[in-house]
Amino acid sequence: MMKQTDIAIAGAGPSAMLLAAEVAETGLSAIIIAPEPQETWPNQYACWRDELPDRPGMDWDELITPSFPSAQIWLDDRSPLVLERQYGRLEGSKLQRALWQRFESAGGRARSGRVNQVNYDARGAELRLVDGEDLRATVFVDATGHGARFIQRRQGKTSGYQVAYGVLADLKGEPAPSDRMTLMDYRGITPGDDISNPSFLYAFQRESGLWFLEETVLVGPNKTGFETLRKRLERRLGSMGVSVNRVFEEERCLIPMNPPLPRMDQPGLGYGGAASMVHPASGYMVAYAAGRAPRVASCLAHGLGRSGSDPRQVVREAWDVIWPRSDRQSHALYRLGSNILAEFSVEETREFFRAFFEQPKSRWRGYHSRSLDVRGVMASMWGTFGQLRPEIRKAMFAAIARNPREAWEAMRGGLPE
Repeated sequence: MMKQTDIAIAGAGPSAMLLAAEVAETGLSAIIIAPEPQETWPNQYACWRDELPDRPGMDWDELITPSFPSAQIWLDDRSPLVLERQYGRLEGSKLQRALWQRFESAGGRARSGRVNQVNYDARGAELRLVDGEDLRATVFVDATGHGARFIQRRQGKTSGYQVAYGVLADLKGEPAPSDRMTLMDYRGITPGDDISNPSFLYAFQRESGLWFLEETVLVGPNKTGFETLRKRLERRLGSMGVSVNRVFEEERCLIPMNPPLPRMDQPGLGYGGAASMVHPASGYMVAYAAGRAPRVASCLAHGLGRSGSDPRQVVREAWDVIWPRSDRQSHALYRLGSNILAEFSVEETREFFRAFFEQPKSRWRGYHSRSLDVRGVMASMWGTFGQLRPEIRKAMFAAIARNPREAWEAMRGGLPE
């Protein structure tokens, strides 16, 4: 007899587990399907503390280490911009254990494997795994990341990528004060440098005394090579009088920043990167996924708890929680802004961020956290635009002209399927 579950989630990364824990705690039966469900997450994750939701079993202050009361941004050699907002690194192994404990304590199950085929009918989804086993779920969730096979997206293409090369290393010298979090450091690359996809240094010291350093292209129109970023990091550190004694870990990260939104009328649900939930202008997603997961889980539980519930209708309602109308409108503006930023030179990037962070804290904070409504997003964008030199404004209009689809979607609100 074919095994049956309420919710089947493909994937076991942070977004998948954030949703899985919430779903299991509603009382719905849930299963995680992944090749190695409890394989250690490979990447570093960080967030602004105030974006994390209060949830049972989640002591965020224990999970964020190290934590900094503020973050600094260097745009030139004069003085940094200081953002008075708590920021820190999420301890991936601790977060993973906490989420698995919640999931399993609530009755959640895991299955090693990979979904090979999904067929939908009036009762939900029938899953065929690579090893030939069949499972049935009332709702299937693809949370396998940006390259999700079973999620249909709207027309369009990904036009920007965040690329980062990072190391955990023992250093001779310090690239920044050890008690500060350096969110972005654009020093060390001069206006005359002939480079595409400008990058910055992201740096903080761990409790062990080791430094985590990352050379990052915030968003670029093409995929900068990791070797290019490694050389930039080496050159940047050299300009600071810093050398690397030993590298303990390396990290390579590639994030599609502005993929098209998923279709809202499909029978399956997506979450995390599979649902295009990454912030198109910053690359952050984990805290946002943590905040949205309780609402999605509640929606699923409520929908499936109705007598004679229709799985397709329940999925549609869940999509509307992940991407409500107002968020789809804002996302279109974020995508346009991301495409403009991707075309800036080093100097244009520096001037842009100086103007952006000179706005009231409520604006730049809301823009980063996606807590602004559409009018707030537009106000933030226009506020930045008004502070820029005419030459930069002209470059922005030129970038808009080169991205007509994104401009049109931003104007119409990105609403039609």
